[in-house]
Amino acid sequence: MSDLKEKFNLLVKESISPFLKSAGFKKAGLNYYLHLNDLVMVINLQKSHGNSFEELKFYVNFGIHSSSIDEVLGLPTNHKPKEHECYYHNRIHPMATDSFLITSATSINLLFEELISTLKTALTKSESIKSTTDLADLMIENNGLYKRKELCLYLLLSSNDERLKTYVQLLHEKFKEDQRWAKIENSTNEMLAAHKRNYKMKDIIK
Repeated sequence: MSDLKEKFNLLVKESISPFLKSAGFKKAGLNYYLHLNDLVMVINLQKSHGNSFEELKFYVNFGIHSSSIDEVLGLPTNHKPKEHECYYHNRIHPMATDSFLITSATSINLLFEELISTLKTALTKSESIKSTTDLADLMIENNGLYKRKELCLYLLLSSNDERLKTYVQLLHEKFKEDQRWAKIENSTNEMLAAHKRNYKMKDIIK
């Protein structure tokens, strides 16, 4: 095992795992899970594919999943989702870069302090997400096109038409000049018709 891998493993064992455990997370490989009512918070450590003997880069990914959305969409309940399977996901990182870096010159203590500070900031922001409704609002504000169909279907099936209209308006503001917009509009209209809504996209964004 290289010195860099040893440093990474030490960082996980002695720093990241104890901190996340104290916050209520349970470890499964390089994933950490916190269950809160119908929500699952996920923190994932992802090593870069471009690592070498000179440097080891890794990312800290964050996701939020909902068993209630699974249920409404008729999907199997996923109690241990991968971060990329979550209905919301984001990357936790320092201000200057999207990753953390370990080299032979890296001070593990300083890196630990930077990691914990970044994790604390992310967990503090996530404290306001206590229900699937909170998660849906977070998705509306931040997801863009990620999990678009799932979010639209969930809002339709749970009769959250006003939230759906807000989401569509935000999508239009951001993607109306995008070459994909026509397909987005058509597929959304198909969902509206399939669920017997008496309005179309043009009525929302007029």
